[in-house]
Amino acid sequence: MLKTFAGKYRTKVRKIEARYIKNGTFTVQYNTKRGLKVATFPRSFVKQYKPIISNVDVLPAYRRYERKNSLATRIKAGVCELCGKTGCDVEMHQIRRPKDLRGMNQWELVMLDIRRKTLAVCHECHDTIHACD
Repeated sequence: MLKTFAGKYRTKVRKIEARYIKNGTFTVQYNTKRGLKVATFPRSFVKQYKPIISNVDVLPAYRRYERKNSLATRIKAGVCELCGKTGCDVEMHQIRRPKDLRGMNQWELVMLDIRRKTLAVCHECHDTIHACD
């Protein structure tokens, strides 16, 4: 509970202990329509805080990981998703809305199948797609 409060108020656990623990009980005051209320929890309810490492109050830095379907990953792979050619420079073909696809062409069927608005294609396939339009 102490760590939860410390995370919520972005402070250290020791400061939460000093602020909320009175006479061995965890006491929280809050306002209601009828006035000030007090909620108390016995000290046994609150787990003893014994840090294992010195920087336990420091939150880990947020890291954004590449997903398997990210555009960068699909471009780096260098594989045309339409004809399957590998080792080529791919271009991204993009549509506005998937509901506009009718399924009349092969590239539309592939986009409907992978449920994406973008398709990584080689230069030749990209020219073929735009020739159909």
